Amino acid sequence: MWYYVYELSNWVLGVLGLTSNIAVDSWSAYFIGDCYASVINWLAFDEFQIKLLKGFLFILCANICLIYMSWKIYGKRISEKFMRPGKFLA
Repeated sequence: MWYYVYELSNWVLGVLGLTSNIAVDSWSAYFIGDCYASVINWLAFDEFQIKLLKGFLFILCANICLIYMSWKIYGKRISEKFMRPGKFLA
């Protein structure tokens, strides 16, 4: 797939007159394709891993919501208690 993207980008740049007609195979296109394939293989989760990920994300979102609600209720008290103006020693 990356080969076709590379060829398409060369064609578009050639049509716009931004490159010459000399075609040089680039190792970067193949390198990016290999990296993309390895990332896709790394992210291929099975059902159990997806279930764990959903549970983790739910717990994370719930904690963030609870922290936000607690900060709305108790934020002023916390700020007053821990962020008192300090006395500068001169």
